[in-house]
Amino acid sequence: MFLSLLVLGACGADQALAEPTSTSASPANVAAQEVQRGVSLVLTVDDTDLAVGDELRFHLAFRNASGDAAVVVPPLDGSWDGMRQPAYELVFEDAKGQPLPHALGFTPNARCGLTSPIEPKDRRVLGARSKLQIEDAHAWAPSFRVLAHARPGVVSLRVRYRADGLPGATPLALVSNPVELTLRGGKEALWACRNAQAERAKQHVYAENSPSRLVAREDGYLLVYRRTETHVRPGETRSIGAVFVQPLGPRGEPVGAPVELARSDNDWLGLVETLDVPGGLLVAFTTARGEENRDVRLVYVDTSQGAPRPGPIKTISTEPGRPVFLALARAGARAGIVWQGRVGGDEVLRFRPLGLKGEPTGSAVSISSSAGLAGGKVLFEPVGSDYLLAWHQGGPELRLQRVAADGALMGSAGTVKPADMGTLVALGTRGDRVGIVVGDNGVNHAIAGDTMGLHAIELSAADFRLLSDAPASPWDQQTARFGAAAWVDSRLTRVWSEDRRLLFASEPGAQAPQVLLSQAAGGTHGLWATADKSRLLATWTDTRDDDPRPCAPSGNCVSEVYVAVLDPTGKVLVPPARATRTAVPRPVALHQANWAELCAKK
Repeated sequence: MFLSLLVLGACGADQALAEPTSTSASPANVAAQEVQRGVSLVLTVDDTDLAVGDELRFHLAFRNASGDAAVVVPPLDGSWDGMRQPAYELVFEDAKGQPLPHALGFTPNARCGLTSPIEPKDRRVLGARSKLQIEDAHAWAPSFRVLAHARPGVVSLRVRYRADGLPGATPLALVSNPVELTLRGGKEALWACRNAQAERAKQHVYAENSPSRLVAREDGYLLVYRRTETHVRPGETRSIGAVFVQPLGPRGEPVGAPVELARSDNDWLGLVETLDVPGGLLVAFTTARGEENRDVRLVYVDTSQGAPRPGPIKTISTEPGRPVFLALARAGARAGIVWQGRVGGDEVLRFRPLGLKGEPTGSAVSISSSAGLAGGKVLFEPVGSDYLLAWHQGGPELRLQRVAADGALMGSAGTVKPADMGTLVALGTRGDRVGIVVGDNGVNHAIAGDTMGLHAIELSAADFRLLSDAPASPWDQQTARFGAAAWVDSRLTRVWSEDRRLLFASEPGAQAPQVLLSQAAGGTHGLWATADKSRLLATWTDTRDDDPRPCAPSGNCVSEVYVAVLDPTGKVLVPPARATRTAVPRPVALHQANWAELCAKK
């Protein structure tokens, strides 16, 4: 997205290396020259003998030896951070002319935000056969200080200037004269290790697993999950995906290899939705079609005869739109799928009826009451032989609509305005009431200490009239909690993450039983009740080690899927177990405070 008044810059310590930045600030296609178009960059240094803690102070000037005037630009907001042109950069070499990246010691780019646009006053005219001193060469620059992990010894310093794609400026790619520096102190081994970490952050491959659904089968379980493999290259980050089903034993342990259901070599497959049907599973996902559209696809997995056996992939929709969230539900002998599409320029929910093996049994129809919806997760549950849909229409407005098995709308949509409209988590019908759980993503300053949490909303099933809207328990409104929920009859059960701790609770009230499932949980959670309501199946992403202590952030941390089984009161029936083993760790995060400790462990 281009902004008329501001130019978006790189953001985040690792992202500055891993994600594409503005092409105008990327490395030049040709080597910088000491003299170009008769223009050179002159570097002088105040003190060339520096110890750890000293700051490098220098001055810059442009010299024009030609008979033609040139236009140059001094450092601007983002120039020293690789975020824009003009780009300025310190370049270090050893006595043999070999590069010494970050000779003063590497510091991650913590700058995050927007860069100011260039203005006419920023363009400076460099007259023919003249010299222009930059008033403040350190303008907008970080502190160039010698760090404890600097590369000690004699180094050669130059400054690189690039403005070969800047409107109104003379196209130049210059490198200044060299100045010899002596750096005292520092640790060369740490310097080399830190640079290696920075190089790995520029180019690497990592893979993470995230759960879609856990279902019970005979004396074990089946886990459906997506594996996302991300390829990071200079100027490009690309993710590809595959969907698997992993058979699990009675203790949640993997049994055999995962079975691949779908794969893409150029797309991440979107968010995966899974429905448990008699004798099998329906697994839905999306695939990219060009830059603007995503198609909806589905595969039926036969689980009735031992190992899961996926059938052919079916195409459910190639309509315009970029659906991300999908929803599947079963009503008796029929199923249905819902996604967000685009009709006549409006975003709208689309419904298509399915058989229990995923075959379409009718055409896609629009849920007209959803036209212009804001988007986000859709809640989709059976009510007898029909369905109930709930979605975020926009602003504070939550809408509900009954839908027949063929997609026909039943009555008018209901509109509810909760006190805090957040992320939709769960939907359930309980007799004459409808329950909805919302992940509150706002802060109510009228409540002392309020942050975020799970809110339970109750509506009249007859007319969707709001009956109650309150935190799931008194302690929910005091802590930021994001998770999943499921009803067992009238009992509301939930899992939530709190500072990487994953907890389970059953029943409302301040004394609701809490079970600690993990101290290293990630951000993806799921919770489902079995058909007989005797068990609750929980799954989440986790970064713990197998021992199973919490994993300290390092190159050995991976995001795998864990599972656990509880009864409705919170009694643990199957302790937390690691269900996947195919993740690939990221490199050490450049902003980690313990990076030097990790170097020492090598």
